[in-house]
Amino acid sequence: MTFLLLLQDASNVVVSATQTTHPERRPALFSLIYIAGLAVVALILFLSLFRYHRRRANSGLAYDLSPEIRKRLGQLKVHDDVLEAFERTRKHLLENEVDLEKSKMSLGALLHLDSERERFLDNPTADAFLTREYRKPFVVPAANEV
Repeated sequence: MTFLLLLQDASNVVVSATQTTHPERRPALFSLIYIAGLAVVALILFLSLFRYHRRRANSGLAYDLSPEIRKRLGQLKVHDDVLEAFERTRKHLLENEVDLEKSKMSLGALLHLDSERERFLDNPTADAFLTREYRKPFVVPAANEV
């Protein structure tokens, strides 16, 4: 009967010799289908938000800094808030679901920038990454050529 209600037109349709369908039932049926669809969408949204918040709440527990890492970061004479900067980086990675057990973080050389010359101090290897060879006609001129 429900399937026939979905297929009927605006006039009364005779299903059998003794039974006639009523078109006024169709809007109520469509309303029920619509409400059921909205309930399913709301349930899916709720479950996904619940999983997201549960995963986020549990993500920081297993990744506390070891005393060895804290000691090494504390020995760096870079700036006062090096531990805070590292903690922000670690928190950002965890919030974006980067597993720090699988993807290990590593620190490279400490770089000091000469802002006047726009070069690194005492590190020609790092300077090599500041530019590259361009193919013609897409050549970017050097600062002394401008």
